[in-house]
Amino acid sequence: MSDIDTKSAPNSEKIKVLVVCRWPVGGIRTYLHYNYRYFSPEEFDVTLVATRGKETEYTQRDMESLGIKVVWVDTIFGLNAMPLKVAGQLMGNKFDLIHSQGFISGFFAGLANMLFRTSHVLTIHGILEPEYFEGRLEKLKRFVFRKVLRSVSVFHSVSRDMLVHVQEQFPSLKASKAEWEVIHNGIAPEPFRNLPSDVGPKLKEGLGLDPNTFVFGFFGRLIMQKGFNYVIDAVDRLRRDSEFEGKFKILILSSGDFVREYKIDVDRKDLNDYFLFQPSQPSIHHIIGGCDAVLMPSNWEAWGLLANEAHCAGVPLIASTCIGLREAIEDTPTLKVPPADVDALRAAMKKVMTDPSVKKAHVEFAPKAAERFDVKHSAAKLMDLFRRIGKRRL
Repeated sequence: MSDIDTKSAPNSEKIKVLVVCRWPVGGIRTYLHYNYRYFSPEEFDVTLVATRGKETEYTQRDMESLGIKVVWVDTIFGLNAMPLKVAGQLMGNKFDLIHSQGFISGFFAGLANMLFRTSHVLTIHGILEPEYFEGRLEKLKRFVFRKVLRSVSVFHSVSRDMLVHVQEQFPSLKASKAEWEVIHNGIAPEPFRNLPSDVGPKLKEGLGLDPNTFVFGFFGRLIMQKGFNYVIDAVDRLRRDSEFEGKFKILILSSGDFVREYKIDVDRKDLNDYFLFQPSQPSIHHIIGGCDAVLMPSNWEAWGLLANEAHCAGVPLIASTCIGLREAIEDTPTLKVPPADVDALRAAMKKVMTDPSVKKAHVEFAPKAAERFDVKHSAAKLMDLFRRIGKRRL
């Protein structure tokens, strides 16, 4: 299981945790898999309530491997039935704790929990999107949202930035009885530290590329948050430099979202020779490790697990200093660029292709990254938090 001391007392009752997740995709799915693999089944009994989506198969497989039961939510008359499903679980089982993933999941869980008053930990995975409240009823939506969130026991954030963001958006929540807890995110470093020496050549061979082609990896979802539009613009400018014309590729692993729209943009700018679009995969440590560099020009991140993964693999990282991500790349050899700065991104891409010291610095940092970003540290803190408030009633 792990080398973490579970501290479970013999003959003690298990702590029953209901995990609520509207969309178990991307970083949230990874977060659940990374952290909950350390939760001993002798001490914790975990059930996940989640909405079906494009990563349903991966989520089911991940949770089954951890012995976690998954309850899938369907729609009723086109509406998400998660509050009803959560209420049904709370009614039929004596859960000690709700662990919701993100604001919408927290809102749904909070609605269902009004009658049960179960301890509720809301993990913040992102910003409060304007679309949550847009429309003529904006003030009413904000009032109801804030009212429901006031019942949360602990606001848990994976970065300091996200906690500050929530407090700025809803200052009145600071007067609630809730605790505010920062537990930095982490990863399982072993797969990234135990890659074969020929992982790069094998990746290029599998993609049908020349061994000398420089491969940039882009592994975020193709949504505005991830800044893929800046990559397209940076490539458009970089390919005009005869020194790099035809000598690099952008490898993208993504399915759904705005893949079609971005492909159209790439085609419109006559950049198809520079981009390789591949479908999402459940495990990509060998692909990250095989790239010559990883791109993260995000507009915001809750933390940035991909940055941790690249660092543990010793792969050069180019990342923006946006909210959340700037904490994940603090005191690392990352080539840092301002958010939305295409010229800075182009310059960083040029530097990593021409300056061997960038690769050297990342390779040397990898062992330190593996210890610093090991999820066992955050999982231990999360379990301690659950032990402390799991039996508490609101």
